[in-house]
Amino acid sequence: MKRIYVPKAAYLITTNPKWRINYFDEDVLAAIFIETTRTSIKLKQGFLIAYKVNPEHVHLIIQVGIEFNISQVMHSIKRVSSDRINQILTFNRDPHLYTNFEWSKDLLLFKKRFLSKYGEENQHEYPHFQWNRSFHDLLIRTKHDLIARIKYLENQHIKHELTENKWLYVCNQLPHDLNFIGGKR
Repeated sequence: MKRIYVPKAAYLITTNPKWRINYFDEDVLAAIFIETTRTSIKLKQGFLIAYKVNPEHVHLIIQVGIEFNISQVMHSIKRVSSDRINQILTFNRDPHLYTNFEWSKDLLLFKKRFLSKYGEENQHEYPHFQWNRSFHDLLIRTKHDLIARIKYLENQHIKHELTENKWLYVCNQLPHDLNFIGGKR
């Protein structure tokens, strides 16, 4: 199925790590994903409307800009987040991997938090991080639909029987230039 690319439109994205492993039960890995998502969307001239990070999958509502489409935005998010997560997971385990990668100030803080939990030997059970090859996208066609999709994210903790509703974000003010192609409703 072909994707529909509409500049300034909002999309609901669902994606998950390969094998649906609960990587995001680990707060550091969830925080790396969120920080990377925020940065990637900003660099690709989009706007992050909402997200919900569940233990084994994520939902994003993103407004794309004019220059980059949703596939390009998601490619950036998935490529950079998997590299950064693996930089943390493989630290002190395989010194040859990610040796040329830069340790940003934020990533150094994440590494410190991760190693304080798993020790300098980095003794955790997480396998190498990979995203599923693709992602599911839904073009949001009306403001009413956008509000319904935000409610869907807000209720994820109930749907998945999670004990807390962490890693949920909804922006305070919607972008004024959202492009809805489904009419006024």
